[in-house]
Amino acid sequence: MAHTANTARRALRRPGTAIAAITALALLLSACGNADNGGGSSAGGSYTVTVISDLTGAGVTLAGPYADGVATALDDVNAKGGVNGKKIEYKTLDTQSDPTAAQAVFRSALSDKSLAILAATGSATLSASFPLLQNAGVPVIGANAIGFPNYPFLYGASLSSSQLATMLANSAAAAVSSLQGKKVALVGIDSPATRGTFGEIQKQIADQGGTVTSAQFVAPGTPSFDSGAANIISQAPDVVVIQDSAAGTILEAKAVAAAGFKGPIVASYGGSDDATLANIALPNLLGVRPYVYATPGTEINAAAEKYDHAKNVGNEGFVRGWLMGQMLIAGLGKCGADCTSANLITSLDGLGTFTAPGNFLQFGDLHLAADRHHPLTAVGLYSYDPATQKSVVKIDKVDAGNPTYPAAK
Repeated sequence: MAHTANTARRALRRPGTAIAAITALALLLSACGNADNGGGSSAGGSYTVTVISDLTGAGVTLAGPYADGVATALDDVNAKGGVNGKKIEYKTLDTQSDPTAAQAVFRSALSDKSLAILAATGSATLSASFPLLQNAGVPVIGANAIGFPNYPFLYGASLSSSQLATMLANSAAAAVSSLQGKKVALVGIDSPATRGTFGEIQKQIADQGGTVTSAQFVAPGTPSFDSGAANIISQAPDVVVIQDSAAGTILEAKAVAAAGFKGPIVASYGGSDDATLANIALPNLLGVRPYVYATPGTEINAAAEKYDHAKNVGNEGFVRGWLMGQMLIAGLGKCGADCTSANLITSLDGLGTFTAPGNFLQFGDLHLAADRHHPLTAVGLYSYDPATQKSVVKIDKVDAGNPTYPAAK
């Protein structure tokens, strides 16, 4: 039975039977064999897509905002008449932050002939399900499609791994004027995406004349970073770079400051929303933002309130989810009313420069092409001003570079 958008969301907000039923169905489908690799179509009266997210378990703090952002974008366009005169019908499935359950729900989406899949998950969840997706012929728009080759079907609403490295290296350089002769300490969430980014950022820091004193990886939910902060201080870096969630960034930045570090701390966009910057309240903390966040008074915030998705609206992940939805909407607009999964991939590759509603961008354009599956191009650096109790732009534009991708194995 197909769920409407709002029915699926309400069901998944109630723990217990609804989630269990969806997961049980997905596991049954998984046992039946591989899905037919033909993709979906929009031959009926609507476009049918599936949103997959870590709505329960350890990954919910990271992934929940992605799902809310996607839902807001899709509900908003549907309320305005849809795309090419057709609504986007979507259902949201829960991976429970478990790799086995994740594979089952991805297989369920493929078996249902979804036109596209929006993977509002962490990188580890996507990685676990990747073998199912490689030959399915269905476009996947991911919140964390980071560190993968430029597969024809895979698109990312984040910066790519190479762009993250470029952006963080360039942001660190901007914070200290130049990395020539400078020392940099790296701290990040322990995930495949972060490990890939840190491998690249060390090369870029070296290319700019700097050195990396240490690269520390912190497991989600770690209660203390005191020993890690002491290790950083002992190596006397000029700048500290953090790539973590909001909760992780708060833990690590506060520990580094308490240990006595006075230099600039650059926080990647997972930990640069207003609430996080205000919580940390350090004048030397610079938060990276590739887009405008959904603060009160913005069009995106109003849409989240209107469609009952505002629980995580202030989180960076919410706006990343909004971008995922806008990438799908732009692709469908170009693809036409009789879109297929294969044609949607062609349309996404042919978008070029496109726009998203909500005064979304401040620092650069959005651009998709066959050789560029991550649309973001630049970032700004923000800090918290205690006098106004607002986040303000400190460095207006930092180039994120063009994405490069590892070779397919």
